[in-house]
Amino acid sequence: MKYAILTTLCLTIGYLGSNAQSLNSFGNVDKLFQMYADDQSGGAADAKRYLEGYLSPALNGLGFGVSGGWFNSAAPHKPAGFDITTTLTLAVVPDADKAFSMANANTVDVNGDVPTVMGSEVPPVFTLKSDGTTTFEGLPGFGTRMEDAIGYAVIPTPMAQIGVGLPMNTEAKIRFIPRVDVDGLSMSMWGLGVMHDIKQYIPGIKLSPFDLSFFLGYTRLNLRNEFNTQNARDGEIIFGFNSWNYQAIVSKKLSVITFYAGIGASNTGLNLKINGEYDIDNDTSNGYELKDPIDIGLGAFGSRMTVGFRLKLAVITIHADYTLQKYDALSVGVGVSIR
Repeated sequence: MKYAILTTLCLTIGYLGSNAQSLNSFGNVDKLFQMYADDQSGGAADAKRYLEGYLSPALNGLGFGVSGGWFNSAAPHKPAGFDITTTLTLAVVPDADKAFSMANANTVDVNGDVPTVMGSEVPPVFTLKSDGTTTFEGLPGFGTRMEDAIGYAVIPTPMAQIGVGLPMNTEAKIRFIPRVDVDGLSMSMWGLGVMHDIKQYIPGIKLSPFDLSFFLGYTRLNLRNEFNTQNARDGEIIFGFNSWNYQAIVSKKLSVITFYAGIGASNTGLNLKINGEYDIDNDTSNGYELKDPIDIGLGAFGSRMTVGFRLKLAVITIHADYTLQKYDALSVGVGVSIR
């Protein structure tokens, strides 16, 4: 296998290159299916529990990351006005989400907590309870090297989008990455957002010198990786991720600087499927074939509050903001804005 889960995650969060060496030590995910060898139902529960815990920071980090960068003002473009903006969001992973417990698992024992995808690079070692001697490595994390470099374990999410002004004080926002296929890995992403001026409907403030809008945005990310190993045939990992963002935004322009703030919530969902045919304990009389073993759905919901500023020089914009949420995040960006 081409280290499918971690390759997928690293491409998704935008720092595959900085962790390329770590991929060399990443064990094949089909090793996890050794949990099924002596107890199919118990092993299935353990594998699901392990992958859910391992991927949890990716769900939260991606969710809070792609929910950022949507806006840097509460004033919609005038009709036919537009902007093209690129943003980098850094979501900080709390210490509590760098490891999780696999205590009292059905089929395996492990010493201490095990790393999540943003935890220690040292993989956990599982021991099968059935014989007490068979061991195999789990999946390593990717957080240690980044934490050593900058002091924090973060999930960076780069984003580019276009905003277009529409009638009725409304602005549409579009994010899109066409499907890209590289060495068995395919990835695509799209997102739609709409910002609408709500101050115009509120008597007494519609002429006040500030802007007030409501924003709704949706982002969808799809990844798929094909693989074959000695014990796996027609394997594929399908990773689907979606995020909703709802916020009320207020801003005030002072010359070339606009200060803005937003309050609302984000709702994220992740679905991970591992399909294919896997030979389990094939060298014994108890061997059997496992088909399409993993189908996991995870979800997260959280409130968010954003404060930031934008500097506009002619048509060039530079912005930065900080969001308080479960995974606090810093966003910085640059763009071109007209009307």
